[in-house]
Amino acid sequence: MKYYVCKIITLRNVIPDMWYRHYHIETLVIKSVIGVLPSVRLVPCRVTELSKFAPMNKKMNNIIERMRREKRILETDSDFPHLCEEVENTRRLIGELNMGYHTPDKVRVLLERIWGQTLDASVRMFPPFYTAFGKMTCVGKNVFINFGCTFLDQGGITLEDGVFIGPGVKILTEGHPEQPEIRHKLQTDLVVIRRKAWIGAGAIILPGVTVGENAIIAAGAVVTKDVPANTIVAGVPAKILRNINVTNYE
Repeated sequence: MKYYVCKIITLRNVIPDMWYRHYHIETLVIKSVIGVLPSVRLVPCRVTELSKFAPMNKKMNNIIERMRREKRILETDSDFPHLCEEVENTRRLIGELNMGYHTPDKVRVLLERIWGQTLDASVRMFPPFYTAFGKMTCVGKNVFINFGCTFLDQGGITLEDGVFIGPGVKILTEGHPEQPEIRHKLQTDLVVIRRKAWIGAGAIILPGVTVGENAIIAAGAVVTKDVPANTIVAGVPAKILRNINVTNYE
């Protein structure tokens, strides 16, 4: 059975958080995929060995779709053991990524396995990097991620084209209820970093936040609410300092 690596592109208002998601698709089922999803076009990527990736099986795809809809999977759920198994797989890959030196190409191959998607050659990361799941992170082109970043992504993380992530940044999509009796339960919410945004060193992005296009998050800021496009925010909690003049490039 022959597989190709393809990119599924949909209109953003149809499935926004799948904009950069890649899938391994048997050529025979491409027509049926188009029939199921409206406004879809398939963009063939470079053909590659399937063994270089960690393709998600049907069970894991179902779990991920449930996580998008329901925001959490409880310990009593029948899918919970499968989720734990994927977490352990990711931990092994993270251990390999963070051990010793790897070329940029090798780093990208490991990230493709951790994130379950094909990355553009323009994506760069400096390890170490930390995540416990990985399959809910979607990364665009020309994205740079510096040393020592942590992504807790079970709620979904989207990094659009041209995003800069400074050293030590934490993007958190996971939390817990404040009531002590149920605090062991997991709550999640999506984080989206729009095109060409820059997240400064040591900043923390909390669940449910969208950082607007071209925005700058100052070093050490704690972002608790959406950041408008073309603004600079700083502080704990982060507040708007000023707007960015995006037309003046001297």
